[in-house]
Amino acid sequence: MKKVLFKFLLVSMICVLALSLVACGGGNSGTSDSDSGLEAGEVEGGSEDGSDEAANGEDFVWFSAVPPAGFEIKSPGGTYTTIEFSQSIGGGNSAIIAPTFGAGNIASKLEDQLKSDTKTQGPDVKAGLFTWTTIDFTFNGHPSTIYMAQMTDDYVVYIHGWCIGPNDPTMLAFLESFKPSNDVEDMLGEAFNTSFPR
Repeated sequence: MKKVLFKFLLVSMICVLALSLVACGGGNSGTSDSDSGLEAGEVEGGSEDGSDEAANGEDFVWFSAVPPAGFEIKSPGGTYTTIEFSQSIGGGNSAIIAPTFGAGNIASKLEDQLKSDTKTQGPDVKAGLFTWTTIDFTFNGHPSTIYMAQMTDDYVVYIHGWCIGPNDPTMLAFLESFKPSNDVEDMLGEAFNTSFPR
């Protein structure tokens, strides 16, 4: 079961990466015609004034977080494993915050990331529940950053900031609010099988 889940996670991560690359430079207009139709802060069954979401974050099956204001919430893969928050920044580019995960430990994942000569390790950032290891790179001419942390003994969480540079206040606020679910390893499997509303 673990081998099947690992293979599925690996394929999903590759799909998320490919879709994020396309979205960041793909001329996303920022409309929600083909997206989920949810704007940041809108949830099904949430409190009328949104105070619960603001305090506790919105539930995305395997994590909760406060969505950035003005960003659209969508899932290129159609499930809760490929959630991303995006906002058009002009010039055919979108700023994207894309949480994902992978089996392994932070040291090996960092080593893998730094094999690319276009990426450099940035300073650690303490935000929310984690001290995040950062990786800086440029995408479509925009500073971009990946934040990584050891989520459990067996899984690393990545928060990709496509076209979002280091120490961006929107990203830091998202990291402050990011919380894995209590039984996150079980919920990762559930996220694969839970369709994101379209």
